[in-house]
Amino acid sequence: MGEHEKETQKINITTFPGLEGLIDPISQCITVANIEREYLGLQVPENYSVYAHLFSLKNQLGAVEPVGWEYVLHVYIANSLRHRVVPEQIEKLDRLKCYLLHVKDLFPSYSEEIIFTPLRVEGILANDFLPQSSLRKEAREYVLHHAAGTRDDLASVIPHLVEQFPKCGMTVIRHELDHIDFMESTIFQDYRRKLGNVADMKTKYEEGTGSIYEYEEANTEVIEAYCFLYTFMESRALFFTHTKVGFNDTDYDAVAKQVVRTLSSWYVENFFPQNILEYLLAPLELNGTINKDTATYCRHVTNIHNFDARKYRYDLKLVDESLANDIVLRSLERWKTKCSDLATGLVPVIRRIFQEDPSRFTRAQEKTTYKEFLAACNGN
Repeated sequence: MGEHEKETQKINITTFPGLEGLIDPISQCITVANIEREYLGLQVPENYSVYAHLFSLKNQLGAVEPVGWEYVLHVYIANSLRHRVVPEQIEKLDRLKCYLLHVKDLFPSYSEEIIFTPLRVEGILANDFLPQSSLRKEAREYVLHHAAGTRDDLASVIPHLVEQFPKCGMTVIRHELDHIDFMESTIFQDYRRKLGNVADMKTKYEEGTGSIYEYEEANTEVIEAYCFLYTFMESRALFFTHTKVGFNDTDYDAVAKQVVRTLSSWYVENFFPQNILEYLLAPLELNGTINKDTATYCRHVTNIHNFDARKYRYDLKLVDESLANDIVLRSLERWKTKCSDLATGLVPVIRRIFQEDPSRFTRAQEKTTYKEFLAACNGN
């Protein structure tokens, strides 16, 4: 609803309503990033589209979503530009996020487009638009009370975001384009096959033809692959993001330190655990070993730094604290340590390749094992 599209450089760019002014700047960022990738000998991704959102409630700047054999590059404009807007606009962005969260309390499946677009029409948020559930009375009253103010905030912040993106939007575009390139590698496609195997094992268990142990093993294989692939992928994308392409003055010591800091503070501590946890919980939820409140509690404490952590609601009296601690403080921590150890080993390798010959990454794309992939990256 209210989406705007433009065909540019064979890349379809769609935006949140009001952000249409970002279509050309995004296209220009893609063009520059492609030139940089060609200069370095890296592949230039082709099979993707772009969607410019207003927010990510998980504090992401961008993301890549595989859809069949193509990809959607998501850019979260407000998250990417938060450091570029004045305090007054930051306050308005925070109020918009609060409004978004309260409406999602009422309609969890609603996208930001469905939530915010009605605000452009005076009076559309009538009382009968919202459910009467007493459990959601607080959220319902908040939405009705703040609709007009949210409309004003939205009208105020969008022009600022459109103005600021061309000045600093390059970072997220470069980062996510590198992800698309890596996701087209043979070893990442094998990871997607493992994801399909998880789905197959779940179906077999539900049909009574498979065991929970097979399903658990399939999930463990996914986690193993995830740790290596995503640690490598994020490390490489961070190096590409911070490398001064076309210049000889890139301080690789400084870049490596920045990559390690970002990996440690965000990916290993926040982003990776959020995804790994789902594969730890899946077998336990499927065979009823863990109850809903305990699983939700695990998700809440793992996602606590996200703006939408409040969506995880549970009765603490029903939480099995011993099981939750075993999952979060032991199993999940072991996988976090594995990712951290991988980062320690991979960052120097990736740094050396960027300094010597980044085109090695391209030559490694068709390798079928991690060992062969790393060997090709190292020029062997």
